[in-house]
Amino acid sequence: MMSGNVVIRPLSYYRRLEEQGAAPWIGDRLENISEVYVDHVSDKTPELLNRIGPEGMPPGLSPMDGAKDWSASDVTFQYQFANDPWVFCASDGDLKELTKVMCGGDSNYDACVRIKDFGKFTAHLYFQGRIKLNPVADFFKASHAGRVKYDHVALKIQEGRPPVPGPFLKDVKFLSQQEGRYALFPSNPIGEDILFINFSSASEHLVQEF
Repeated sequence: MMSGNVVIRPLSYYRRLEEQGAAPWIGDRLENISEVYVDHVSDKTPELLNRIGPEGMPPGLSPMDGAKDWSASDVTFQYQFANDPWVFCASDGDLKELTKVMCGGDSNYDACVRIKDFGKFTAHLYFQGRIKLNPVADFFKASHAGRVKYDHVALKIQEGRPPVPGPFLKDVKFLSQQEGRYALFPSNPIGEDILFINFSSASEHLVQEF
């Protein structure tokens, strides 16, 4: 980063990482997804049917009004945020604690760069950065920076309805990462899974901690 470039990847890349056997705290099969497991639901349990889908989203199972004698068993419904946002990720918190989390165990992380102001830096990337010498806006129609919220993203239907999926929601098992994200929303499908944003004035925005 101090040389003036950052890596961004689509959230689908991190889903594939776990499928391919990467460390489970880096890869995440439920990245940008929430799911609910249904052991049994039928016309006799309408209160459970109302929990199948996240608030404001069409449910994965929607029998016709008045339908009788139907049931579904042992099925998992998944819900995914539209499109496939790309992200640049960082952590926000106590440096000593985050170093233990991010650089300990089987991690291959061994360096840390502090971002002086995450909002200003991500705005600089979008408006001044370049991807393959072209403006970032040529690839991405919009972007947003924010903190990740943590919740149970995989539920049994008896536990309640699944949360609305999105690029700023992750499972509670990742809470210790205290992640902040810069999400970019593609104008059109991108046939790669890695891009570099080149930017100027690195020292104005970044400090090498170790």
